[in-house]
Amino acid sequence: ASAWASSARVFSPFYRQVHYRAFFEPYTSNGGRPAYEIAYADVKRAFDHYLENYNDGRPIIIAGHSQGSGHGMRILKEYFDDKPLKKKLVAAYLIGANIKHDEFNSIQPMYNAEETGGFVNWNSYKKNKKPRINKDPAYNSWKENNVVVNPITWDRQSKSDIADHKGLYFYDEKVYPKSIKVELTSGMLWVSLPKNIPNRLFLRLIRNYHFGDINLFWEDIRLNTITRINSYLKDNRD
Repeated sequence: ASAWASSARVFSPFYRQVHYRAFFEPYTSNGGRPAYEIAYADVKRAFDHYLENYNDGRPIIIAGHSQGSGHGMRILKEYFDDKPLKKKLVAAYLIGANIKHDEFNSIQPMYNAEETGGFVNWNSYKKNKKPRINKDPAYNSWKENNVVVNPITWDRQSKSDIADHKGLYFYDEKVYPKSIKVELTSGMLWVSLPKNIPNRLFLRLIRNYHFGDINLFWEDIRLNTITRINSYLKDNRD
C-alpha cells in the first residue's frame, strides 16, 4: 500500500484472508469458495465502515493485489458499477487478478495514464516463460487473453524501453529506476530480469513474478496515482 501513501490516505481492511490454495482445484471445490466468501464479507464490512465514518464525500481509489484485487472487483460491482458512487472513483488498481474485458457494465479498462473512473490490471511473469495451470495466478488471464495494461507506459503498448521504467522498490527499501522492461503478451505481462539491484541471482531461479506485481513498478504506480488524482480533480472542480 505504500505506493499510494504519498498521495492519499490509506485504509486497509482487517480481514480473514483465505489461504492461497483455495484458488486452485481441488481445494476450490472443497471448502475454498465458502472460505472466500468469509474473507469478502470482512472486506465489505470494512468498506461500509469506511464510507460511514471516514469518506466524507471524498474521491476514492480502490487498490489491491491478487486476492485483494478479487475483493476489489466485487466492491466495484456492488458499490460503483452503474451506481452513483462511480462519480467518486478516481481509479481502481486491481493488480494480479484475472479480469475480463467486459467484467463491469460502466467501469472500463484504462489505457491512458491520465484516464480516471476505470481500472488497470497486469499479471507479471518472467519473460519467455509461460504460466502453469493450477500453479500460477497469471495462467487464466494469459489463457483467456484478458485485460492487461502496461504499468510503465499505462497503455496497451506491447513493449516498453528500460529507460522508461520509473523504479522498483526492493527489500533494502531503495527504489531502483531503469531496472526492467516489459512486454504484453496475451493477457499477461512478460518482465525482464531486473538489473542494477543487489542479490539479483535469486530472481534467475524464479519464473512467477506474481509476488512482485506491485514492487516491480512501485515508483511507476506512485507517480501514476498522482497523475490520475490531478486529472480527476481537474475534471471535477465543481
